Amino acid sequence: MSDVHMYVSFKASCFVLFRTGLFTPDMAFETIVKKQIEKLKQPSLKCVDMVVMELTNVVRSLTENVSHLDIVC
Repeated sequence: MSDVHMYVSFKASCFVLFRTGLFTPDMAFETIVKKQIEKLKQPSLKCVDMVVMELTNVVRSLTENVSHLDIVC
């Protein structure tokens, strides 16, 4: 059983007093999801920064190539 599965089971058992049923209680699910989102925040922001840098480089390169062409209108 993975760490996440064990954590979900533990959190779900903590909230059994509040609500019972087939599905994971809302509060346990919300807690787990928030922690997972927080873990993904920095890598996501880094990815966005890298994409912006690459797009900037592509636009710069294209601009340089187009400026060398003689465009006749």
